[in-house]
Amino acid sequence: ARSTAGSLPLAIAQPLGDGRRFRYPRSVRLRRGPDIRALLREGSRRRCGPLEVYRCDSPTRSPRAGIIVPRFGHTIVQRNRLKRRLREFVRTGWLPIAWGQNPVQEILVRARPAAYSTELGTLREALDSCLGITR
Repeated sequence: ARSTAGSLPLAIAQPLGDGRRFRYPRSVRLRRGPDIRALLREGSRRRCGPLEVYRCDSPTRSPRAGIIVPRFGHTIVQRNRLKRRLREFVRTGWLPIAWGQNPVQEILVRARPAAYSTELGTLREALDSCLGITR
């Protein structure tokens, strides 16, 4: 279902119970191994500082995004924190724009070792630069 306020689906546009968090529904997640490998193989790659972004046209009718955060010798706590931050940047920055694009795109954000030590603002700027988002 789509919202009447814009082109975002209701699942993304409506906050959860506490009013502060929004959803990141499964329909916009790039989860299957074959889909991820195909995007890595066929997508165009752009490297911006501590991140690499792969993108290509989506075979589905909705934009999809995936996050890859390799260990690089860090703890699971550090890895999960970085994944959550990147996921939120994609959800709040790229998804609202992606719903209005034609053709629909898929992206895959891959963290490089430097991403673990990069400040939050710099990480967001790097992702915005890779995706061509201006704020």
